[in-house]
Amino acid sequence: MNKLNIFTYTNKEYLGYVTSYLLPSIPKSVRNIDIVYAASFPELQHCQMIQRLEIMHDKIIEYINQPIAFLDADVIITRDFTDDVLDRLTKYDILFQDNTQWYNSGVWVANCNTKVANLFVKFIEELERKSYELDQTIIWEVINKTDISHTKLPIEYFAGHFDQLKFPNFPKDMYLYHATNTYTSEEKRAALELVKNKFHI
Repeated sequence: MNKLNIFTYTNKEYLGYVTSYLLPSIPKSVRNIDIVYAASFPELQHCQMIQRLEIMHDKIIEYINQPIAFLDADVIITRDFTDDVLDRLTKYDILFQDNTQWYNSGVWVANCNTKVANLFVKFIEELERKSYELDQTIIWEVINKTDISHTKLPIEYFAGHFDQLKFPNFPKDMYLYHATNTYTSEEKRAALELVKNKFHI
């Protein structure tokens, strides 16, 4: 049976979140954890988004024929989700964290295959063409024009931007928390620290 691989993408500013919250919470059942480190992110947000999608594409190629999860640096895992996502990946090519109107690109799981790799090429090409749009709206627009099987992860893959349940309330049996809608490093760290202490990570 395939084991799940996890990767994240960070720079010096976000590395502390990875070492303090994400890495200590990685389940033992995970095959491999990759940290893609950039000394600095590109200055322009549009270039940051393209660079991140390119890294995602390269990791899909690297782990071809294996399952993979991408987690933003400001994610903390509260319960082993590997069996859950591996089961979901028997039905779908890729699953993203919910973002109400579209998908959140900061948390996703996928089967690494040529079809998914080509999907990310399409994301990159469309984002290069539409420099005024966000990667998440591009992903939603492009993926719905393909034959890729895709869906949203359930609320147990929780985030600060969710409307149906507001942080610091958590869904029962939460798998992870993504510290979105935190606008300063202090606010983000406080949210992650709260989850770390509540779930004894």
